[in-house]
Amino acid sequence: MNDNYVAPNGAAYALKIATPSPEVLQRRLKSGIYNYDIDQLQKRCSKCRDHWPADSEFFFAEKCSADGLSEWYKACYKDWRYPKGRKAAVDASAPLPSAPAVAHDSATQ
Repeated sequence: MNDNYVAPNGAAYALKIATPSPEVLQRRLKSGIYNYDIDQLQKRCSKCRDHWPADSEFFFAEKCSADGLSEWYKACYKDWRYPKGRKAAVDASAPLPSAPAVAHDSATQ
């Protein structure tokens, strides 16, 4: 398995693989959050309920979680965070064009 993940913007990151304690692993295997598929640990996304490889290529790294990975698959998070797409969110944050100057006629005042 490759130890690096290359993000869409070209940046390379070290791949973080889920490392839960044995107790957490057993509990999550029993509940269906984890499963093994061809010698690879997979984690279930709590939003879409699909299983994905339990590493930082598919889940965001999260220090406070028991396995070091977020609960939602990256694409599910991005769909929730940017429902109209990332470009629409960037365009919405752009400054609005300034209003055209209005000439005031001193005779009408």
